[in-house]
Amino acid sequence: MGKLFDWNEIKRVFEEELKKTKTIMTFGVFGSLSVENDLDVLITKKPSSKPSNFYREIHMFFENIDSYLNKNYKGRLIRVSRANHEEEVKYISKYNSNKDLVVQATTYISLPQIKKNWAGEFNKWTDLENKLPEILKKQFFLLGSKDLIFSKEFNKEIKNEGLYGIIDIHDRINSNLPDDFLIHKMNLLYDFILRKLLKEKPLRAKNRKEIKEIFYKMCVRLER
Repeated sequence: MGKLFDWNEIKRVFEEELKKTKTIMTFGVFGSLSVENDLDVLITKKPSSKPSNFYREIHMFFENIDSYLNKNYKGRLIRVSRANHEEEVKYISKYNSNKDLVVQATTYISLPQIKKNWAGEFNKWTDLENKLPEILKKQFFLLGSKDLIFSKEFNKEIKNEGLYGIIDIHDRINSNLPDDFLIHKMNLLYDFILRKLLKEKPLRAKNRKEIKEIFYKMCVRLER
């Protein structure tokens, strides 16, 4: 038995949710557009938007998709940020192959951040410079276009963009993990960013609500 839903249905729900956005510049899907395994998504921030508001909208976007799946199929949205931890997240969240949708979503706040993140995938920096436009051209855009990613406004380095990359890798807010594991996992991230890197007093979450509150406070601190 395959999925209870198909790409066309998920595409329609994604597009309806993206109509509400104020901070997302582009939302593109790579690959076969099949929901049977996962959807590989790249999301970029509008240059005029604050990262804290950008992440808030992304969390809300995936929460609304999760609610749709739960209401219609008793399914869930399970977000992963990188392929190398997908199987672990699916296992811990008790992934159901018929009812749940896995989305491998990476988020970027600038073109320099994309280049730095992807440079390791190529032998030479010049290879990346030459190949990046062709790679991004392969996206199926539900919002925005490739031209926006290469715009002058998006091609500016953002303060602490390396730390935002770490945050993106370790963000499990939309992964449908058990509460105790999620709280522990996210508190490790907050301790690393706030105490070890920013040399500030760390904030510790005790529940899901506090996880999100601290997440956005952490982003606001990085914006300063």
